[in-house]
Amino acid sequence: MGSLLLDVTIKGTLVLLATGVAAFTLRGASAATRHVIWTVGMAGALALPLLSKLLPAWTVNLLPAQTIAGPAAAAPAAAEGFGIEGLLALVWSAGAAVVLASIALGRFRIWWIARASAPMDRGEIPALTTALCGALGISRRVSVRLCPDRVMPMVWGALRPVILLPAEATKWAPELQRDVLLHELAHVRRHDYLNQLVTRLACAVHWFNPLAWMAARRLRAERERACDDHVLGTGASACDYAEHLVAVARRLRPAGRGTLGVAMAERSAFGERVAALLDGRRARGVLTGALLARSGIGAACLVIPLAALHPGGREATPEPPAQIVGPPPSANARAAGALQSPAPAPSRSEAPTPARSARQTVVLLQAPAVRAVFRTVRSGAGSEMVVVPDAGDGQSTECTHSSTPPVRNATEASEPELVWVPSGGATP
Repeated sequence: MGSLLLDVTIKGTLVLLATGVAAFTLRGASAATRHVIWTVGMAGALALPLLSKLLPAWTVNLLPAQTIAGPAAAAPAAAEGFGIEGLLALVWSAGAAVVLASIALGRFRIWWIARASAPMDRGEIPALTTALCGALGISRRVSVRLCPDRVMPMVWGALRPVILLPAEATKWAPELQRDVLLHELAHVRRHDYLNQLVTRLACAVHWFNPLAWMAARRLRAERERACDDHVLGTGASACDYAEHLVAVARRLRPAGRGTLGVAMAERSAFGERVAALLDGRRARGVLTGALLARSGIGAACLVIPLAALHPGGREATPEPPAQIVGPPPSANARAAGALQSPAPAPSRSEAPTPARSARQTVVLLQAPAVRAVFRTVRSGAGSEMVVVPDAGDGQSTECTHSSTPPVRNATEASEPELVWVPSGGATP
């Protein structure tokens, strides 16, 4: 889990950075274009964990080679890594749960507002809504509800959209009613409610990444500007629409922070939004199928290879095993069955001098489920310590790993040298 979080964090950061660079490069384009770029970027960041699991791995050797240590040294590191990964997974799960809970709370607020509102089936506003839906090419049935509170106009619902208006909307001037309905219907035509839900889910996955929250903020700003451009594209006056927008923002209050509905006006960056309305040099294109297709293809070309990429290390180089000096063949033969026939004692003339006496070297081997019996065998001018594995039936097998290295001085010949050679997970 920890490795997946690290992988998604790095890849999500790269996707969001690429999205920000693309949006900055196209800062002279229409708000609808920049909004589509932020939308596909957030959708790609949301799909990264699933794509990383489903797509076949594309491994590229980017990490340096690692040296394989012994099993005894690798076991503590593995245990420590497991603890860190478990802690990271727990922290991520807690943060994602908080964001998901806020989404559920926002949906509950919508239900509560809808419960307190009344449907509006007859009158000028429903008739105007039906006429504008036909002009904009919206085939879905759009319901209108009136709320007794002075709430900001908003829209919610993907399959069955609902427009919420304050009760005083029935007394508005026809021009104000038309501009407000055009703005909300632009959200319906662009599927901004579904877009906002995807954005909130992407923030739940990448809640620890500040780039995700910055991208969500920019997406909301570009979404409202794109809907404003949509209203101006129907022939509305920029000055009149800006005046209507300011009047709505001044007289009405938002439904509540975190509400999942798409509100008409928000306090953040409201001045920049009005300034953009009055700037006649800005591009005011609307969302088209071709623009959405090009942006989706570009995002897929970035997200899919990045999700399949799994950086790996070069082939690990194992450490050379410790050199074990084996016994002479004669010692193996004696260990196999000739232990009861000791070698003849050397003559006095052939006895080595104290300075040349052989130093004893004892090689201790330990393996799982193996007992070792140590026996001394006399051979030649010196003595050896032979390790004889015993299976428990009293029969000795062939001995391995013992030697009689030459002595360097008389002092070294006084005591045997003990050498421990670990095997498997054995410890001395």
